[in-house]
Amino acid sequence: MSKQLTDSFKSDTRYKWIDGLKGIACMGVFTHHFFLLFFPSSYFGTEFESRLLGIDTYLSTSPLGFIINGNFWVNLFILISAYLPACSIMRCTKEDIKEKAGTMILKRYPRLAIPVVFISLFYYFAIKVLNLFDCFYTKDLIEYRFGEYLLHVGIIQFFREDITVIGSFWTLHELLFGVLFAILLSMAAKKENRFMFAVYFFCCAACIVNVNFLAAILGAMLADIVCFERLNELKEKIRLFNGRRMDLVLSLALIVGGIFLGGYPSYESPHNIYRLIGPIADITSSVVLHAFGAFLLLGGLILFHDQSEFSVLSAKPCLFLGRHCMGIYLFHPICMNIIGYPLSGPLILKFNSYLLAVLLDYIIVTVLILLSSILFGYFVERPCERICSRIKA
Repeated sequence: MSKQLTDSFKSDTRYKWIDGLKGIACMGVFTHHFFLLFFPSSYFGTEFESRLLGIDTYLSTSPLGFIINGNFWVNLFILISAYLPACSIMRCTKEDIKEKAGTMILKRYPRLAIPVVFISLFYYFAIKVLNLFDCFYTKDLIEYRFGEYLLHVGIIQFFREDITVIGSFWTLHELLFGVLFAILLSMAAKKENRFMFAVYFFCCAACIVNVNFLAAILGAMLADIVCFERLNELKEKIRLFNGRRMDLVLSLALIVGGIFLGGYPSYESPHNIYRLIGPIADITSSVVLHAFGAFLLLGGLILFHDQSEFSVLSAKPCLFLGRHCMGIYLFHPICMNIIGYPLSGPLILKFNSYLLAVLLDYIIVTVLILLSSILFGYFVERPCERICSRIKA
């Protein structure tokens, strides 16, 4: 990246627009789960009947499907979560690296566990109360006794992928250990060792065991490219890419490439332009394509923002989503289970229109998620940050 970009990284701990992108990623995960519930053909394709005039079935294999591709947005969320601390370590002085990285490592678990345990307890008691009023749709959703439940949500689900409590919490494993591994990689990269790319390649190859860790490794590698100006070195060797205009063209190409990979179907077999890259997904997984799509998208946006002051992602609505991204991520499945799904039936009967009822349902659930996230930020995230601020290496 350019000298200007590197200097801005040194003066600011984060780019504001990255927070906006992280918030959009969380809303993308919510929208994916909402479509999966009410328009299943948007994920499963022709296995389910279209409920959106064929648009949902089309999205299951279209590049535009990135909008509701939850796997892509999850990979982007994990990649950003790894990229930001990796950048912070690579920018700090060598004298401070041990303290900074050690503090990050010590804080990582409580910063995740405190909000997650709070949300899980809220969900547990909400289900119990609703079942007292014979809300049968909530029956048998929680199979653990209270003590087992606490152990599960506080420890076990962080050490293995698990969907027995809340489906979207399967990513906690990656958000904990993936980011920790990215921090370790960034410590090694601090020496600006050119052999680090061999290490990144080896780690990416090793992700065949668990492809969901790939996004975290790519986040550390992207931080390496940005903080140590690897792209500038390449541009000096290939003079074709010199100049602001070429940087803008390259950034747009990366963004388009990232969106294209992000739209690769997670379930349905591709029967369009995606056939060209289908063999890659057959050998590995569609998650690999989504992780590299997130890598290209974020890399392209970083390069774009280096050359242009314009940023939709820095608009107030996006920054609002970014500030409350954790609340959105944790609350959305609960709001859908407790409010969204049971409310859809009465709305369909009232309006006698599936599409209108689902649209109103989406608006209502979105508002509830945002309001819950604001309260969550004030009463849970702020105290959590105060607790974690006392943790020092």
